[in-house]
Amino acid sequence: MGSANTRGPSLGHRALNEAIKRGTQGTYTGGKGILVRNPFDDYEKSDRLVVPSTFWSNDLFTPTAMFPTGWKGMDGNGNPNCPNTGSNGYYALAACGKDPRTGDTGPWNYATTGYIISDALDKIFPDWKNVQSDSWGYGVFYPTDSNAVDQRCRYLDQYSGYDCPGGWIDGKTGSYSKVQGKKGAGGYAMGQGGGAGCHWDTYGNIDQTNANFNNRNLVKDRNCQCEYSFKQNWADWVEQWVSHGVNVKKDDGWFAGGTKKAPSHGLDQAACWVNNPRDMMNLQNALYWNRLLWSNQKAPQSSWDNKNIQSLRTYWGWNEVPLAMDAARNLQYRSAVVIKLPAAICPYSNGGVDTIACLPYGHQENLEGDLTLWVNAKILLPGWDNVAYRPGSYIVFAREWADIGPNYKYVNWQRWFYCENWVSPNRKFQIKYLPKDKTNPYGACYIDHYYSAVASTAQARQEVFV
Repeated sequence: MGSANTRGPSLGHRALNEAIKRGTQGTYTGGKGILVRNPFDDYEKSDRLVVPSTFWSNDLFTPTAMFPTGWKGMDGNGNPNCPNTGSNGYYALAACGKDPRTGDTGPWNYATTGYIISDALDKIFPDWKNVQSDSWGYGVFYPTDSNAVDQRCRYLDQYSGYDCPGGWIDGKTGSYSKVQGKKGAGGYAMGQGGGAGCHWDTYGNIDQTNANFNNRNLVKDRNCQCEYSFKQNWADWVEQWVSHGVNVKKDDGWFAGGTKKAPSHGLDQAACWVNNPRDMMNLQNALYWNRLLWSNQKAPQSSWDNKNIQSLRTYWGWNEVPLAMDAARNLQYRSAVVIKLPAAICPYSNGGVDTIACLPYGHQENLEGDLTLWVNAKILLPGWDNVAYRPGSYIVFAREWADIGPNYKYVNWQRWFYCENWVSPNRKFQIKYLPKDKTNPYGACYIDHYYSAVASTAQARQEVFV
């Protein structure tokens, strides 16, 4: 399982920036990308065989490219349907929690923590060295949030039916019966259909959105793999979804022939999967560029305006890649821990110079609490002595900055890893940045307990002057 504290150098921000480098010869011709994941969704404690992760590359142009956490997670204001006015435009939603420290009723202004898998991707995916070739197709990549692990049903040809979480759907009659031990698509191993399936409403119905037009649907098979005839222009997939989408339940009243827009949750029900990163990126970007075509902006409540780039932060900008449970739990596969700042957090800029100093005090307190979870779980080990270990103390920041087109015609988001010094609000932790110099050719960025760091610095100064 690789849970031991084993020496294996973490990856610094320069190597990570190379890994997500934007291509210059078309989509996905630069870096091969990385996976990021927040382990505190409790999926890693389950008996499923895959967990959700997110793929990062700067050929992806969406903001908020990581599932936000907010205050107290889904039990507080961490629901990505928040803030809202109590409805998504079609049915009532549970009340959104309000953070007493910040006043926020949604998660969009908080820093998000996760771990990065980069230099171990060749141990997770077959033939990773050729992942950028047109013939590579060994994964499951959803372009949006998809509920791949907990709300997808896998079709089994030999039994002519769907294995769903907690039950079985007959493929001919559509009847549902509860069956103990069924886990749905999340109960299958990565590479053997893990996470690949059709969306399920948790009540016994497959509610995957279909949109048949000109003898083709959004999906090509019973496990809801995307229809690849759209790959020459994935914007056509989006247009067909909006103009011809048909939902199973009356409550899901979008799109009605293109006359009614959808809440962000509509992405989950429509999401199909592709077997390679390039197609995922092109479909994910097409959905973002055409967001005003399909979104009613009611859940979460937003008012997108390219001239106010911070308004774009409230967008479901992450994708979903089912990751093998064993790989997720293998601490030796984790290249570093990342703190992702909210998109363009510093005012009056495009986010290219963002710093944690622009994160308000209450939000920094929330980050301090998140880091406490990491340390208490012993998957982040403070101190200089743990820099070269996995798990260890290595940590990086990531900012999301906007590439703004002429006259704000487009706003394409990019990610950039960097490091800076930071002391947490209650002086519990300190992040220390050691730039490269003659005595330290690699530099370092690591977390330490605040008072330990102060003591170490004082001791170092004493040793210098003795």
